[in-house]
Amino acid sequence: MANDRTLFERLLEPDTRKGRTASQRKDVLVASILNHLRGLLNTRQGSCETLPDYGMPEMVSTGDANTSLAQEMENDIRNTISRYEPRLTRIQVRMEISEENRLMPRFLVTARLTPQGDFSKDVSFSTIVDPMGGIKVD
Repeated sequence: MANDRTLFERLLEPDTRKGRTASQRKDVLVASILNHLRGLLNTRQGSCETLPDYGMPEMVSTGDANTSLAQEMENDIRNTISRYEPRLTRIQVRMEISEENRLMPRFLVTARLTPQGDFSKDVSFSTIVDPMGGIKVD
Protein backbone atom coordinates (compact mmCIF):
# COMPACT_ATOMS: atom_id res chain seq x y z
CA MET A 1 0.00 0.00 0.00
CA ALA A 2 1.70 3.16 -1.21
CA ASN A 3 -0.06 5.73 0.97
CA ASP A 4 -0.12 4.17 4.42
CA ARG A 5 2.31 6.82 5.71
CA THR A 6 3.02 10.36 4.60
CA LEU A 7 6.19 11.25 2.71
CA PHE A 8 7.68 12.92 5.80
CA GLU A 9 6.90 9.89 7.96
CA ARG A 10 8.67 7.63 5.45
CA LEU A 11 11.69 9.96 5.28
CA LEU A 12 11.99 10.25 9.06
CA GLU A 13 11.50 6.55 9.74
CA PRO A 14 12.24 4.39 6.70
CA ASP A 15 11.30 0.78 7.21
CA THR A 16 11.04 -2.42 5.30
CA ARG A 17 7.58 -3.65 4.47
CA LYS A 18 8.46 -7.32 4.39
CA GLY A 19 6.45 -9.49 6.71
CA ARG A 20 3.96 -6.82 7.67
CA THR A 21 0.49 -8.27 8.33
CA ALA A 22 -2.79 -6.67 7.30
CA SER A 23 -3.39 -5.71 10.92
CA GLN A 24 0.03 -4.04 11.18
CA ARG A 25 -0.52 -2.16 7.91
CA LYS A 26 -3.89 -0.92 9.13
CA ASP A 27 -2.34 0.21 12.45
CA VAL A 28 0.37 2.15 10.58
CA LEU A 29 -2.21 3.74 8.27
CA VAL A 30 -4.55 4.75 11.12
CA ALA A 31 -1.65 6.14 13.19
CA SER A 32 -0.55 8.23 10.20
CA ILE A 33 -4.09 9.55 9.67
CA LEU A 34 -4.53 10.42 13.35
CA ASN A 35 -1.17 12.21 13.37
CA HIS A 36 -2.23 14.27 10.35
CA LEU A 37 -5.65 15.06 11.88
CA ARG A 38 -4.04 16.30 15.10
CA GLY A 39 -2.19 18.94 13.10
CA LEU A 40 -5.03 19.67 10.69
CA LEU A 41 -7.75 20.15 13.31
CA ASN A 42 -5.49 22.32 15.48
CA THR A 43 -4.58 24.66 12.61
CA ARG A 44 -6.79 27.70 12.09
CA GLN A 45 -7.80 28.72 8.60
CA GLY A 46 -5.57 31.51 7.34
CA SER A 47 -2.44 30.09 8.99
CA CYS A 48 -1.16 28.57 5.74
CA GLU A 49 -0.42 31.12 3.03
CA THR A 50 -0.56 28.64 0.16
CA LEU A 51 -3.84 27.06 1.32
CA PRO A 52 -5.91 29.77 3.04
CA ASP A 53 -8.76 27.34 3.87
CA TYR A 54 -6.43 24.68 5.37
CA GLY A 55 -7.47 23.90 8.94
CA MET A 56 -10.48 24.66 11.07
CA PRO A 57 -12.49 27.87 10.79
CA GLU A 58 -12.89 30.00 13.89
CA MET A 59 -15.55 28.51 16.14
CA VAL A 60 -18.02 31.34 16.07
CA SER A 61 -21.74 30.83 15.70
CA THR A 62 -23.22 32.24 12.51
CA GLY A 63 -26.41 33.05 14.38
CA ASP A 64 -28.53 30.85 12.12
CA ALA A 65 -31.59 29.86 14.13
CA ASN A 66 -31.82 26.50 12.33
CA THR A 67 -28.25 25.44 13.11
CA SER A 68 -26.91 24.98 16.62
CA LEU A 69 -23.27 25.59 17.52
CA ALA A 70 -22.83 21.81 17.96
CA GLN A 71 -24.10 21.21 14.43
CA GLU A 72 -21.77 23.90 13.10
CA MET A 73 -18.82 22.26 14.85
CA GLU A 74 -19.81 18.84 13.48
CA ASN A 75 -20.02 20.31 9.97
CA ASP A 76 -16.69 22.16 10.33
CA ILE A 77 -14.87 19.03 11.52
CA ARG A 78 -16.44 16.86 8.79
CA ASN A 79 -15.75 19.38 6.01
CA THR A 80 -12.16 19.97 7.12
CA ILE A 81 -11.39 16.25 7.29
CA SER A 82 -13.05 15.49 3.96
CA ARG A 83 -11.21 18.33 2.24
CA TYR A 84 -7.70 17.57 3.53
CA GLU A 85 -7.55 13.88 4.50
CA PRO A 86 -8.04 11.94 1.25
CA ARG A 87 -7.45 8.58 2.94
CA LEU A 88 -10.88 8.85 4.62
CA THR A 89 -14.32 8.80 3.01
CA ARG A 90 -17.92 8.56 4.25
CA ILE A 91 -17.01 10.78 7.19
CA GLN A 92 -19.63 11.18 9.88
CA VAL A 93 -19.24 13.42 12.92
CA ARG A 94 -21.59 13.29 15.89
CA MET A 95 -21.38 15.18 19.17
CA GLU A 96 -21.46 12.94 22.23
CA ILE A 97 -23.39 14.48 25.10
CA SER A 98 -21.64 14.25 28.46
CA GLU A 99 -23.23 15.74 31.55
CA GLU A 100 -19.97 15.53 33.50
CA ASN A 101 -17.91 17.72 31.21
CA ARG A 102 -20.05 20.15 29.25
CA LEU A 103 -17.17 22.62 28.75
CA MET A 104 -15.16 20.15 26.66
CA PRO A 105 -17.39 18.81 23.86
CA ARG A 106 -16.53 15.38 22.50
CA PHE A 107 -17.19 14.39 18.90
CA LEU A 108 -17.21 10.84 17.57
CA VAL A 109 -15.82 10.60 14.04
CA THR A 110 -16.46 7.50 11.97
CA ALA A 111 -15.13 7.01 8.46
CA ARG A 112 -14.08 4.49 5.87
CA LEU A 113 -10.47 4.03 4.80
CA THR A 114 -10.06 4.86 1.11
CA PRO A 115 -7.40 2.29 0.16
CA GLN A 116 -8.67 -1.13 -0.76
CA GLY A 117 -6.78 -3.65 1.31
CA ASP A 118 -7.20 -6.91 3.12
CA PHE A 119 -8.27 -5.38 6.41
CA SER A 120 -11.38 -3.80 7.92
CA LYS A 121 -12.03 -0.50 6.24
CA ASP A 122 -14.07 1.25 8.94
CA VAL A 123 -12.37 3.39 11.58
CA SER A 124 -13.59 5.60 14.39
CA PHE A 125 -11.96 8.00 16.79
CA SER A 126 -12.99 10.77 19.11
CA THR A 127 -12.06 14.41 19.36
CA ILE A 128 -12.31 16.61 22.42
CA VAL A 129 -12.44 20.39 22.10
CA ASP A 130 -10.79 22.07 25.08
CA PRO A 131 -11.92 25.46 26.44
CA MET A 132 -9.09 27.21 24.56
CA GLY A 133 -10.25 25.78 21.21
CA GLY A 134 -7.59 23.09 20.87
CA ILE A 135 -8.73 19.72 19.56
CA LYS A 136 -7.38 16.47 20.98
CA VAL A 137 -7.66 13.48 18.65
CA ASP A 138 -7.71 9.93 20.11
